[in-house]
Order: sequence, then structure tokens, then C-alpha cells
Amino acid sequence: MSLISQSEFARRRGFSRQYVNKLIKKGKIKLINGMIDPRTTLQHKSNEGNCMTTWSINELLARARLKNEIERGKILEAKAKAEIEKLISAEKVKKTAYAKARIVREKILDVADRVSETLATIDNASQINEILTKELLNAVEEFNGDLNDENITTKGEKV
Repeated sequence: MSLISQSEFARRRGFSRQYVNKLIKKGKIKLINGMIDPRTTLQHKSNEGNCMTTWSINELLARARLKNEIERGKILEAKAKAEIEKLISAEKVKKTAYAKARIVREKILDVADRVSETLATIDNASQINEILTKELLNAVEEFNGDLNDENITTKGEKV
């Protein structure tokens, strides 16, 4: 029986020397005069009790990879759920845009009711233009104030 060093065992199995040392300390690899039998399989206590089952390195690697992939899948699933919660349906955007456009329309149409009597008494076109411009700007600024009161950002998300 030919024995190999811990470093050579690590190299052959694709482990680091530190990991092999850790396995030795845990009792999963047995040393023979400070050396390792290259055909060594790792010992693992089963969940049923004190009986020992023998797993090959390949089985251990497969189990570790499977566990790693499961964890990676859970992380990806959590990220996907977070992204879905950030998305807004197109129908909701359309309904919200329509509702806001109706508000703007109503505010602009209200300008005529507010200033019609005042404008009827004025003969100067520049004065009429100034009053209409001022009222339209007030309507738009009033709408902007309503948006700010609702704490709506440009993306349509509530803050």
C-alpha cells in the first residue's frame, strides 16, 4: 500500500491543504504515520445514530454542489420576487395617466368659468392674454401642487 502526503492528497482530490487538514481534525480522514492512503473515503455519521456510512469524495462534492445550487436558487428566487414587487402593470399606468389627464383637463376648463366675466369687460388684447396666461399657469401649478401632496415620483411610485 503506497501512502501519499496531505498536500498530494489535496491536489489529487481538488481540495486545499487547509481543507484536508480540517477533515483530518474532524476525523473524516485517517492518517497512517502522517500520510494518507490515496484510496481513502471520508467517514460521515449518519442521522440515524452512531453507525458510520462511507461516502466517497465524489459523493461529498456532489452533495456540496447540490446544496450550493439550492442556496443560489433561493437567492435568485428572492431577487425575482423583489423585482416583481417593483413592477407596475401597464393597465394600472394607463388608468393613473388617464385620471391625471382628466384632472388637468378639468383645471384648464375651470379657467374659462373663473375669468369669463373679467375678460368680458376688457377691450385690450394684451391685457386679456396676460390674465389668461396667469390663470392657466395657476391651474398648472395647482395641479403640480396636488401631485407633490400625493408624494408621487416621476416613476409613479409612492415615496
